[in-house]
Amino acid sequence: MIRGPEFLVRLRSHIVFENTSVKLFCTVHGYPTPNVKWFKDNVLLDTSTVAKYFVESNYGIHSLEIIRCSTDDTAQYTAVATNLHGQVSSQAAVIVKRFREEDESCVYAWLPYQCKFSTTVDTELSQLDTAGHNNNQCNNTLRKGWH
Repeated sequence: MIRGPEFLVRLRSHIVFENTSVKLFCTVHGYPTPNVKWFKDNVLLDTSTVAKYFVESNYGIHSLEIIRCSTDDTAQYTAVATNLHGQVSSQAAVIVKRFREEDESCVYAWLPYQCKFSTTVDTELSQLDTAGHNNNQCNNTLRKGWH
């Protein structure tokens, strides 16, 4: 069946912090298979030579990844899908926020930068005779061991 391109899933806007990456996704179908090009503020992105952008196209799912965002990456991004029977586009805004010290009061401000986990192991747990303890006791001991 011959048909022009159509977006099944359109681009979504994102707000990210500096030095993080963001990935824009869309899903397009049509026959023949549409070709998708990416634009930043209506200027065609040269994704073949600039290491800043990474483009993927698999089974109608198209993505543009912007690596290590800076405030210069704040823009309107557009995916344009074209085949012999037409052209459609989808747009999304990417807003890159500068990280400031006062942002540290925000619960999520540290997430893009650092994540630390620690655990402790209760050595008595490995010595338990499972025949003499029910699962609830074991689970309760495990929960108490996590920080």
